[in-house]
Amino acid sequence: MNEPRANLPRDLLIIVALVLFAGVPSLFVRDLWNPDEPRYCEVAREMFLTHHYLVPHLNGDIYPEKGPVFFWIAAGFWKLGAGYVSGRLVTLLSVTGTLILMYLASRGHIGAKGALLGAVITLTTFLMFAFIRLGVLDAFQTLTATAAIMSGFYAMRPETRRRGPCWLVCYAAMALGVLNKGPVGFLVPALTLIVYGLLDRKRTRAGGWWHLAGAALFVLLVAAWLVPACIAGGEEYMDTILVKQSIGRTVRSFSHRNPTYFYLEHAVDCFGPWVFMVPLAVAAAIRSHRRSGDSLPILATVWFIVPILFFTLISGKRINYVVPVTPALGLLCGWYFTSKAREEAGSRRAEIWLLRTACALIALIGLALAAAAVALESGAWKPALGSSELDAGLREMLTWLTPERAAIAVALCALPLALGVAAFFLAARNTVKAVVALAAAVLLMGMPIDFVALPALNPVKSGRTFSETVNRNAGASGRVYMFTDDFSGVFNLYTGRLRIPVVTNEEHLRKLLERPDVFVITRMRDAEATLGPETAEGHVIYHEGIGHAAMVLLKGRPTASEK
Repeated sequence: MNEPRANLPRDLLIIVALVLFAGVPSLFVRDLWNPDEPRYCEVAREMFLTHHYLVPHLNGDIYPEKGPVFFWIAAGFWKLGAGYVSGRLVTLLSVTGTLILMYLASRGHIGAKGALLGAVITLTTFLMFAFIRLGVLDAFQTLTATAAIMSGFYAMRPETRRRGPCWLVCYAAMALGVLNKGPVGFLVPALTLIVYGLLDRKRTRAGGWWHLAGAALFVLLVAAWLVPACIAGGEEYMDTILVKQSIGRTVRSFSHRNPTYFYLEHAVDCFGPWVFMVPLAVAAAIRSHRRSGDSLPILATVWFIVPILFFTLISGKRINYVVPVTPALGLLCGWYFTSKAREEAGSRRAEIWLLRTACALIALIGLALAAAAVALESGAWKPALGSSELDAGLREMLTWLTPERAAIAVALCALPLALGVAAFFLAARNTVKAVVALAAAVLLMGMPIDFVALPALNPVKSGRTFSETVNRNAGASGRVYMFTDDFSGVFNLYTGRLRIPVVTNEEHLRKLLERPDVFVITRMRDAEATLGPETAEGHVIYHEGIGHAAMVLLKGRPTASEK
């Protein structure tokens, strides 16, 4: 399908503008939240300050949990002065790159309208819409997976003139994915392309000797970092990065263990509001492939299904693992909503009601957010609040949410609510307009989230105020320690200390607290369990709830004989 290029700059500008609208406000309304964001940002900060670019470090120690690519880029932003938002800038660039790449790669197959709609749907999928606000590794992983799968798709197409370079790009992108998050960076694109190649084998080319060249490039890129890093990091680092973080998570996960039905249970959380259209889109893709040989919809179907099945078989499961399949959902739905296959499917009634279900979901979310703002401001929930992280966040909202702010929240929620209702009625008359209205409703849902929910929750999710209190009390000469944990680097990040020693021994803690120039960061429950409630309370000079943990700052006091 040959599309005129006249509208190309306009479409790219639309994509960039929507990404900025969705992702930029959160940069200014909240700090980095535990556990992943401050940890990754601190690793990048230490990389920049210590120039340990080969092996990442956290709290002065080797950090063997992840590869270096995200930290390299974030450290570059630190050098440019971006500071705490360095990791989130990597995310914004990654999401922008992903959407532009999928648009450029698909517009010749599904048309410019379908490609643009696919990019918008990808951005407004709940999972991508949430992760565009987070400075974590998954957006960059999505970019590498998209680059690998789309270049591999073109490499397999017989009409592609330069298939060899496409294979090299595919393998290079998979190498970057491995250097970001380990073997999954290779497995997700490779499994997707293999299954697609088998299903569409009559219309694809295997690649022949180019796979050897690609494999050599892949090994060269990965080994160029991995070999010297393992030598520098030592045997324990090599064991963690090669075995524990790959085979360990796959076979018998030491963390994030969840049931087999985990991703089915979270289908709406992850892929809403568009997930309701997946059955119709997949059925239409299969029919279209059989009748006319449409290959991209089949690729998108495989790309959506195969990685989810793969992660379902792994014992460790988190919703961020499936962020790289959101472009597949966007491509599949973008093609479906703008193709003749939808009109030929004979499922118009089902389409209307499934689309209306998605619209009703968004409208209900907008209504629920507005109702929550009114209820919180009135204090109706205050007597029922407990000590959980959610309750702590709600309590913070009660303090932050003035009547004026509640009114603003209701007004902001009214916009997506109104668009959700409009899309509901448009679904029966003009599908594309209904889809656009629904996407706009999701984008506008970010306004009450960014300007009301996030600022209200920030005090209970951020360790910045606690860290500033540490610095005020300890000053330049005070000796600061952490007890039982490194707390994901959050206190290193916000106190500006590259190294805060971690104390794990009870006797060591007691001796430290005999010195008046010593300050210890820990959880209240750990302090009470180790020192006893009365002794612990005597050392507490500051306490604050951070997430679900009651954090305290202990100050050493001299013994009676020293006095």
